[in-house]
Amino acid sequence: MFWSAVVLLSVSASGSLKASQTLECKRVALEPAPSWSFSAAWSLDGRELTLVDVLGGALLRYADGKFHETVVRPGFGDLEFDHPTQLTTISTGYLLNNPPGKVLWLNQNLQSLRSLDFLKVKKSTKLEGEIKIFDFSDAVPAGAGLLGFAVLHRNEKPWQGYVRLSLKPFELVELIEEVNHNAPEDKVFRLLGEAITSTAGGHFALRYAQPTFILKLAPDKRRLKCFPQEFERLPRLPDLGGFAAAAALYKALENSTAATGLYGRGDLLYLLTRKPSPKGTIWQIWQIDPQRDVVVRSLTLPTTANHVFLAPGSRDWAVIEKGAVKEGGKQAIRSMLLIPSSWIEDPASKALADGNTVTCR
Repeated sequence: MFWSAVVLLSVSASGSLKASQTLECKRVALEPAPSWSFSAAWSLDGRELTLVDVLGGALLRYADGKFHETVVRPGFGDLEFDHPTQLTTISTGYLLNNPPGKVLWLNQNLQSLRSLDFLKVKKSTKLEGEIKIFDFSDAVPAGAGLLGFAVLHRNEKPWQGYVRLSLKPFELVELIEEVNHNAPEDKVFRLLGEAITSTAGGHFALRYAQPTFILKLAPDKRRLKCFPQEFERLPRLPDLGGFAAAAALYKALENSTAATGLYGRGDLLYLLTRKPSPKGTIWQIWQIDPQRDVVVRSLTLPTTANHVFLAPGSRDWAVIEKGAVKEGGKQAIRSMLLIPSSWIEDPASKALADGNTVTCR
């Protein structure tokens, strides 16, 4: 656990907390740092964080506030990965996505146990027509199967969206929700990802649309009514494409007010949003109760980084701070904040309440 050093946070007198009260937080330098990353996962005990280095083809392990080791398994064998993208904590260890279709089950020491190639999945007899999968990503466990985002052809026509698969038998059993590849939100999906997250009560996705909303995928499908109105509109992105356009697209995102991520912990969801300000990006987390379909509260994170993503944990939440995108695949990722989980998850905590000025050193 990253409690080996205690860092004091300064709290402005204008906040609801007394100026004399101190809060604990830590900023950890990422040395070595991933070259490109948008996923990290904590071990079950909350003591170790593993970051995915997408372009480096590696997993970077941090333990007790220090770099521990780099895990690489280059190659194309069943238990190897050459292009890891997303890591998810599961009861036996981790689930690792390696596009276009491989998913690996890892133990708690990140050793590969088994894998499946979803480009080879069979179609259930419950689905009509001819279906061929070209990509499967963002896999998360769901009952006896997996949920994920697939790119496929259905009756020789392009289709992409959220799907459900069974493992025994190994079948594609449901096309849950299509994302029209000609719609404006498709560009946002490609930039920010299609990540699926889970709570004790189900599985959810941030559904970019006009307006953007949270979609419950399973065990029942429904659209949540609650959503912070300021972030319902899609960010305006230039009409550019390809790897070379990455810098311009991410720069446009930096100047946008938008929802950028959805995370689950326990019974609750946590929506990550961004909006520009003269001093840098304002990052907020919106705590949402999906059962009651209400926003519980909002929190302001102590960072103004160009881009961030989160890794919720039982002891700490990691906020991975990323710099501006210089070009496709080049982005400085030098540090992360470790914030006590109770500050974010406990509705009674006022540590990150909007209006408090907090600086994490």
